[in-house]
Amino acid sequence: MILTGTATPGFTLTSSAFKDGDTLPTEFTCAGAQTSPPLSWSGGPANAGAFTLVEQDMDVPPPNGPVVHWLIFNIPGSQNSLSPGIPQGPTAPNGAKQGINALRSLGYIGSCPPVGAAPHHYVFQLFATDGPVTVKDQPTIVEFAPALQGHILAQTQLRAMFGR
Repeated sequence: MILTGTATPGFTLTSSAFKDGDTLPTEFTCAGAQTSPPLSWSGGPANAGAFTLVEQDMDVPPPNGPVVHWLIFNIPGSQNSLSPGIPQGPTAPNGAKQGINALRSLGYIGSCPPVGAAPHHYVFQLFATDGPVTVKDQPTIVEFAPALQGHILAQTQLRAMFGR
């Protein structure tokens, strides 16, 4: 499921490990340790009650795609970053909740396009919300997306590519 919307001017998502549009470093992929990358943001609305981050492989067409690699939501509104290597599980160390990824597990899974395929495009979307999103525990993106609607204050994204 593609989450759509317009980027909010001045709201930016960055990583100390790669720049927008660059190749995702191997350590964050299935060819490496598959740890989540460091991410930080700035310029979000002062009244943000929480943040949601979704990472998807945009090169897998429906009905199987886009492929969800990470859904982490209800990141406290006072935070402006995610540390690298957030463990899989229902709750992250910062108290955020993690949803179901494409492998039916909780948390981050590394980028892993087919061997020999053209590099795939991965999009990290960050949403500032008016408060925590109310949704059942351990949602899929299909279950989560409707709960997000009507609560988005701002959004931005960071793109990366990876092939093997």
